[in-house]
Amino acid sequence: MKSRVAFPFLRIPDDGPVTDARWTLGAPDEPLEEAPDFLRHWDYGRKLKVSLRFTIDLEAVAKCLQISRDELALRSVLKYGTGGRGQFSQRVKILDERPLGAEDSDITLEGPIDSSALSGRLQLDGQIILDAPPINPDSLSPRFPGARLWQMRKNVLLEGGSASRFPMEYVSFKDHPSFRKFAQAPWYIKWDPHHLDHDFGSNFRLYVNEDNEEVAGQVAEGDPFTLTAILADTMNLMISNIVDDPECSARLEESLQLPSSTGTQISSFMKSAFETTETETIATLRRDSPGKFSARIFDAARIT
Repeated sequence: MKSRVAFPFLRIPDDGPVTDARWTLGAPDEPLEEAPDFLRHWDYGRKLKVSLRFTIDLEAVAKCLQISRDELALRSVLKYGTGGRGQFSQRVKILDERPLGAEDSDITLEGPIDSSALSGRLQLDGQIILDAPPINPDSLSPRFPGARLWQMRKNVLLEGGSASRFPMEYVSFKDHPSFRKFAQAPWYIKWDPHHLDHDFGSNFRLYVNEDNEEVAGQVAEGDPFTLTAILADTMNLMISNIVDDPECSARLEESLQLPSSTGTQISSFMKSAFETTETETIATLRRDSPGKFSARIFDAARIT
């Protein structure tokens, strides 16, 4: 489901002046091929290189953004992130970046990827951002350096890494009969804590309220603070529910036999935030130092 997001400034349209955008991926010493949806024969020792190529018409970009051509300052950026099942990319690295000069039209961004740091998936992210504020912007022109004007993403699942996407949908809460009672909430996390052995992808769903255009836009843009808040809320909700359940230890232990289970995901959340999966230890911290409990979850959920 696509969201109806109103961005606060003009952006480069997807069907506009950026054309022929193409991801390629492969071994550094071999010709790169079109980046697949699923990378076979992957392991932590495999060397990889990624490239993003596109053509840009800067005159047309200036018109789209309503910025004078001689005041237009743009920068292209190539990033990659990684993360396992049910997680946003928590480790993000800039591979390449360059300002777009007056004569630029055919752009190539590329760089090596550290396979030893990958987990579950490879998320490729190409962006065009505002590099400097225009002197005489139009009322809707972007003004702040770093504003994302165009973005192209590619998710590549790694063999043996399981599914990668955080199960998420955009929904109008005020128009949905199940969500009207909390129509002002920015998001809603739905999951069944009684079935920890069920697959996380089928047991969990994040609903983003598309009526809240600011939050929905931030999620669509991949705003790090917003995604951190959502992930921290998810971790807090799921971990708290487990450690409050007197039977949680046994149920959690049984679910760990299934690598894609909800319990396995919660166990991963516990370990990343508290360096342990001992529910009694975590429950004690939550009871005696709730502030530290919450802060450690936010620290573990931090997306950069």
